[in-house]
Amino acid sequence: MIKLYWHKIYKFLLDILFPIECIGCGKEDVWLCQQCFTAIKLKEIDSCPACKKISSFGKTHEWCREQTSLDGLVVAAPFGDKLLQDVIHKYKYNFIKELAAPLSEILINKIIKLDKKEDKPNWTSLLFSSDLILLPIPLHKKRLRWRDFNQAEMLSKKLASNFCLNHRPYILKRKRYTAAQIELKREQRLANIKNVFQVAKEWRDKLKNTKILLVDDVATTGATLNECARTLKKYGVREVWGLVLARG
Repeated sequence: MIKLYWHKIYKFLLDILFPIECIGCGKEDVWLCQQCFTAIKLKEIDSCPACKKISSFGKTHEWCREQTSLDGLVVAAPFGDKLLQDVIHKYKYNFIKELAAPLSEILINKIIKLDKKEDKPNWTSLLFSSDLILLPIPLHKKRLRWRDFNQAEMLSKKLASNFCLNHRPYILKRKRYTAAQIELKREQRLANIKNVFQVAKEWRDKLKNTKILLVDDVATTGATLNECARTLKKYGVREVWGLVLARG
């Protein structure tokens, strides 16, 4: 309760000390102006989540399947885009919920771009199948209280609304609180996230042969997405894909 109180004071002070202005150019009364939003380009080449080599739609190569539980990973934009990095950082750590709108628009635009490709049947069959469930990476309740919102859930909610998808943010839960992945090296990340997630009891008999699209802001090693996918597949989920804004 005390932490939540100080969080609100901190947010209030930020609003006073740092008035609303475009993160890219400083234009007043908007967090990301249309011109700067347009400057964030979509990722042109998709790659396998395991080996990071070129793969259509970001599908996992057959020879890489032993390395990951993900069937594919769609990355919307290049992580090297400094403006995008700044926008994501302020969204997560300066608690600027309003940035969910332009960030989700980037994901929406990426999906639309993939759907326009000539070899799109695999992607279309995933995204528009009746058994697809859109699922944000869950936060532990302690971190949720600190941040006051789940940044991945806000993105996935807007995606679900735009494409009329089944949105079920309560299927996956975190069993324990963990250190932030960004603070850890690769091997530490893998150990930190191991066996962290669990499927809600009421859903354990309902996931067989479904398809899941996991939504998060950024993937670095992909450890979190992979652990979610591994956990879900224990209950018979047929396919698990990831969708992120960028991959470090």
